Amino acid sequence: MAFQVSPGVVVKEEDLSSFIPAVSSTIAGFAGHFRWGPVGQIVTVDSENNLKQLFGKPSETNYEEWFTAANFLGYGSNLKTVRTVSTVAGFAANASGPSAADSSGAIKHTLRSAELEDSKDVAGGSGGQQWQARYVGSLGNSLKVAWWDGGHSGPLGSTTNPPAAHVGTSAGAYKNWTYVDYFTTNMPYTTGWANTLTGIDTVYDGVNIAIIDEDGEFSGTKGTVLETYNAVSKASNARNADNTTNYYADVINNESKYVYALAQPYEATENANHNQGVSGGSQNWGTDLLVSGGTYDVLYASGSGGATFSLAGGSGETSGTVAAANGGTVDFGLFYDTETVSVDVLLGGPADPTLAKALVDLCDTRKDCVVFLSPEKADVLATKTPLDEAQCEENVLHFRNTQLNKNSSYAFLDSGWKYMYDRYFDKYRWVPLNADIAGLAVRSDESTETWFSPAGFNRGQIRGIIKPAWNPRKAHRDNLYQDQVNSVVAFPGEGTVLWGDKTLLSKPSAFDRLNVRRLFIVLEKAISTAAKYQLFEQNDEFTRSNFKSMIEPFLRDVQTRRGITDFKVICDTSNNTSAVIDRNEFVADIFIKPTKSINYITLTFVATSQGVDFTEIGS
Repeated sequence: MAFQVSPGVVVKEEDLSSFIPAVSSTIAGFAGHFRWGPVGQIVTVDSENNLKQLFGKPSETNYEEWFTAANFLGYGSNLKTVRTVSTVAGFAANASGPSAADSSGAIKHTLRSAELEDSKDVAGGSGGQQWQARYVGSLGNSLKVAWWDGGHSGPLGSTTNPPAAHVGTSAGAYKNWTYVDYFTTNMPYTTGWANTLTGIDTVYDGVNIAIIDEDGEFSGTKGTVLETYNAVSKASNARNADNTTNYYADVINNESKYVYALAQPYEATENANHNQGVSGGSQNWGTDLLVSGGTYDVLYASGSGGATFSLAGGSGETSGTVAAANGGTVDFGLFYDTETVSVDVLLGGPADPTLAKALVDLCDTRKDCVVFLSPEKADVLATKTPLDEAQCEENVLHFRNTQLNKNSSYAFLDSGWKYMYDRYFDKYRWVPLNADIAGLAVRSDESTETWFSPAGFNRGQIRGIIKPAWNPRKAHRDNLYQDQVNSVVAFPGEGTVLWGDKTLLSKPSAFDRLNVRRLFIVLEKAISTAAKYQLFEQNDEFTRSNFKSMIEPFLRDVQTRRGITDFKVICDTSNNTSAVIDRNEFVADIFIKPTKSINYITLTFVATSQGVDFTEIGS
């Protein structure tokens, strides 16, 4: 505060109420192949039903990845999902119509407004397509677009309205349109905006549009109407009463979950064929409706009243590799940025050794999340028949020590795959267990605390499992655990349980246990979040004391919640020396004694004679 030079009262306030914030520990991340949905961006999914709506149902080629996501959502409700497709030219394509699919195979997963502006007034557009599935992949081939605008012809103006008899015939035909019952407005129709603008009620700029699930791939029932757009306008400057756009292409491109409107369905010539998507003729869809000199620009309805187009040519959604490159803009690479993407666990899914290594590197770089991995399917299954236990042990250890060969406390490896029921295909599938293990960790967070181990009979029960690919006995579990592989074991009458909580850290350390690693992630994330508000403050005793007074109550709270047994915070002149202060640095040393999980129990039973005094034995 500046010095006062004359008498007066100045009111000021200081905020000394800062505290350590709560941080998330239950957000999962996954990248995999799906049949539908945006590519190259993170989408939050909160349930299996939501997964199906956003990314489509599983297929015969992507079920391992699909059920990785779905199985995690059986435990947690926050999965950040990235859809993967091949980017090889000509491989991945959007379904489109009425002409053939774009031969360039361009992935239009996020069609931008500029692209729409470029295409909406060009007859034929990209490959002559009027409609395009919103996302790449064959699932778009299930879509059909139907529209009806009235079926009259002739230029519209102050002196050239169409014959009333023709309009009446069109209205009669509309009543027999397959989708008439889905709309409240009859065609032909003049929108209120057009009527107000021109003062004429026979502009007939309205059109009804339906998006249909022709093959039933989205809804499960062929012919289901997915979306309807009632009385939208063919005039590009059309508005609603609230001044929002009512131009059909803008409305669909802004709101539809399934399609984009591209090239205009112009009427080339008024003839028996009623050609669609052909350049030439009266190109009036998508133009502004303007009043000038007592007349207004023409708008046409189609000669046939409407049209129906099945989309085709979509491909390429379930092939190719999943990437995890540092700084990458697709797949797991999107999770590298700690400043913009919050994630606590990563799901490896059916990751091969190359991807598994990259995921461990990702978490080692972030240092605020753990990746959960499983060995490859071939390590525990011979085609569809499980291998014997000795061979499984050998294969899994080979995966861990030779193929993966990583030493990290930010990774967790289980022992195999699970057999589960696929209700979408009414059959059983083998899928990796890592999503379930990550789910156990998240569920443990919600039912107890982040620093409780997710293993064992109390918190380690696997959901939706028929049987594990192999069931390691004690001798095999011992060998696996020595090399940081955590067994999943089916105990008779007890269910199938995670039977270990080691990270992939081979060095003996407190961080070789998952609960300790995740405890420190929470502590570091929460305290560092609060610490950033100390940046650019005065480096003096007041700031140090204030910072320490924030941390200690937080750690005492964690201590009462059984996360740590003791702690000490040093933030004074002993570690903030003059040299440290002169470098504009601020130092706090936080010593933590983490609570350990019980991995080994020893019970000693001693038989004594009747005359023994137990107090003497106890002493």
